[in-house]
Amino acid sequence: MASQSRDAAIVGIHEYPSRDVEGRVNALQIKAASAAKALADAGLTWSDVDAIYDAGEGGPMSGLMISEYFGIKPTVMDTTGVGGSSYEFHAAHALRAIREGKAKVALLTYGSTAHSNAMAIGAGGRGGGISPGDNMETFAGQTLIANYAMVAQRHMHQYGTTSEQLAEISTATRFHAMRNPEAVQAMTDLDFVGIQETTIEDVVNSRMIADPLHLLECCMVSDGGGAVVIASADVAANCKKSPVKGFRRLSPPAG
Repeated sequence: MASQSRDAAIVGIHEYPSRDVEGRVNALQIKAASAAKALADAGLTWSDVDAIYDAGEGGPMSGLMISEYFGIKPTVMDTTGVGGSSYEFHAAHALRAIREGKAKVALLTYGSTAHSNAMAIGAGGRGGGISPGDNMETFAGQTLIANYAMVAQRHMHQYGTTSEQLAEISTATRFHAMRNPEAVQAMTDLDFVGIQETTIEDVVNSRMIADPLHLLECCMVSDGGGAVVIASADVAANCKKSPVKGFRRLSPPAG
């Protein structure tokens, strides 16, 4: 069996408390406030950070602007942007940089005022510049939620998946959300109708948004953000709290 070694750990986290900031702060301020809290959670300071990971939701020039705003000079700057999956990529890239000895303390942040700005993320225009394929999709209403609907349709075609089976996902998500006070508060802040557990019937009987996806299968549009601090093993050993050693690397089998 391959041996496992742990190269880095999560040493600090923070989740911005509000899902409706009502224009009081911008995305960059949310990122900065979350970063400060996450560093404090780890017992580290801004000067300890030598790697920045940013997807550009705080403004243009991505990593450069945020480094200046934070007042740090990182040796590693990663601005990978692949939509909502950017932050999983950032975590993997931070682990790689720490493993390779290029950094010791990585700071990952996110901030959004999509709700306050009334951004129709899933059902509105996709905005930005013209990318390959847009000229064949945008005019026909190929929004983000429509893209996911096509994936769902393909899954149903290939595996015989039903709408009821797909609805189990959002039903389970709401089940867990109702047991998280912060999630309940978020739904309250966003004026959700019916803040309670949902059933599969509730989901499939809710308004169709992009066939086969219904209203209760769509993500809420909210403000908010957060930050994560990932550190090398030697730094983690001296942090304020016990680190979360969730990063593991599989070594090649001997011989």
